[in-house]
Order: sequence, then structure tokens, then C-alpha cells
Amino acid sequence: MGYYRRDRRDRRTEQEDTKFKSEVLYINRVAKVLKGGRRFRFTALVAVGDGEGKVGLGLGKAPEVVEAIHKGEELARKNMVDVCRVGTTIPFGLRKTYCSTTVLLRPAREGAGITAGGPARPILALAGLTDCTAKFFGSNNRVNCARATFEALKSIESPQDTLKHRRNRGYRIESRGDMRKPEDKEKGKGVKAQETAEVAADRAAPVTASASAQAPAKSANTDKREEKKRAGPPEKKPLSVTKSEESGEVPESESKASQEPGFEPAGKPDSVSKEADE
Repeated sequence: MGYYRRDRRDRRTEQEDTKFKSEVLYINRVAKVLKGGRRFRFTALVAVGDGEGKVGLGLGKAPEVVEAIHKGEELARKNMVDVCRVGTTIPFGLRKTYCSTTVLLRPAREGAGITAGGPARPILALAGLTDCTAKFFGSNNRVNCARATFEALKSIESPQDTLKHRRNRGYRIESRGDMRKPEDKEKGKGVKAQETAEVAADRAAPVTASASAQAPAKSANTDKREEKKRAGPPEKKPLSVTKSEESGEVPESESKASQEPGFEPAGKPDSVSKEADE
């Protein structure tokens, strides 16, 4: 009776998932060496899609091949994503890196077909793309190549959404952990408003005693600086002027020399001295 119920459950799931197609991309045998010998297990890389823009990828592990494929299909259905398409191809070309594998996807004209190798061809076909080109660089590991192709398809965004994000300056990409309900966001806004009000009240509070004691000293210093600015820079005296010239006195050496006969001042020219003699 138990087997009959399990078969009925399997048929029901098969009827529900008839629109999804699955394809095994790679099966690997892994051996673990134990005391009694080697223990073999299998890993199956499976891709699932409906051919209309939805595709998923899963890696199942089990002691038997059939169980590994079944686990891979379940994981692929859980991890399905929507692929942005323009007709039968992608809207633009892009480059994506996963581990040491880099994939380059480019759109193609209608009727060109899928030009890709390795696991990229079945993934693109299950996603509903019939005209596309794919090229791998770096490691050719099948698991890495499949995951790089899947991440590239997942990161494609429609040009309309990209324009909206670029024109909206307040747009910010939020991770799933940061996403909150609208009620939580409104509460957060209220808390921020209260914090800003408290900060403004603290700034407008009266000055303490220590601050009031320091205020007169600062004001006196500012008054002195303002007076200096108003007075302007001090006048600079010429270097050639001596102390005797400033006071108007004649040095003793010059006074004695002027009393001697035949004295002529050094500043008068010869012509002026001859006219004075005549």
C-alpha cells in the first residue's frame, strides 16, 4: 500500500511539472578511500527550464546515479530564475566571471542559432534563447562553466529597468537581508526624526559655566585682532635713514669739518662751488 501511495505522489508531481524540461549536463564519479576499500559516489549537474524564460541549475550528490540526478532536478527547480529576453536573444552582451571561468555572452541576429559549446548550449536552449553566442575563457571545468553561464543569465536586466534606476537618484540596491516591510521602514523614519530633533535641542541648549567663562577671553582676543586689522600694517622706515637724521642732529665729525677753512660739502657739484667763489 505504501508503494502505491508513493507512485501516486510521483505521478502527481510529474503532471504538475510537465512544462519543465530537464537535461543532465555532467555526471562525475567520486571515490573516497576508507579502511575497507573505496567508496564511490556520484555527482550530477542538471539544468531545468520551461523554454519561455525560466531556467535553473542544480548539483546533486548521491551514492547512485539516479538519486543524484533526482536531487539535481529538485535543486534546479528551487533555484529557477527569470531571464530577460528580446525576441529570441538577449538584449545586450555581457561578461561574467565565476571562480576561474569567464563567459562572454553576445546577442545574435534572428535565425543564427546558438553558437556555444560545453554546458552553455543546453542552458541557453532551456532558457528559451534560440539566437545567442557564448565563449569561455580560463578554466574549462564543466561545473564552473555552467555556473558562470547561469550567473550571467541571472544578471541580465531589461533596459527599461536600468533607465529607471539611473534616472532615480535616490535609488539604492538593497540586498534581501536589508529588505524590510513598509511598516518597519516607517518606524525607522520616525526614530530618525526623533534623533535629529534631539540633536537640534542639544545644540540650542544654554552654554555651560565653563563655556561662559571662556567666552569673554575669546571675545577680547577677537577685539584686539579687529583693531589691528583696522589700523593696517605698520609703516616701514627706509634702511638708509639713520638715527641722527631722524632726530635732525648733525654728527660731531661733520660739524668739526665744516669749521675748517676750504671745506666744501660733498653734496654740492663743482660748478656751484666756483660760482660761490666768484
